[in-house]
Amino acid sequence: MDLLDIPSLLGDTLGVSDELAGLIISVAIIISVALILAVLKFNLLGTVSALLCVMVLLVAMTWLPYWVLLFVCLLIAAMFGKSISDWFAGTGSPKR
Repeated sequence: MDLLDIPSLLGDTLGVSDELAGLIISVAIIISVALILAVLKFNLLGTVSALLCVMVLLVAMTWLPYWVLLFVCLLIAAMFGKSISDWFAGTGSPKR
């Protein structure tokens, strides 16, 4: 048994497709990492960076589709875009 066979084994057990089983595993891993970081009270930038690293690892293992990672990156860019542009323009200061 390989690590990459886990979604197919879970899919056979649950009676769903391999892609859905990979998504289920990916969401479980992402939520568990997010909960651990929330309990340890990491700051927002550290949490976002760690979750992006986890998502890149899951995409590399083909458990998570690449479009989910792209969508999350666009959401993060939309969240931080205004504060970063204000910081570069000199009209605002970065929050600490």
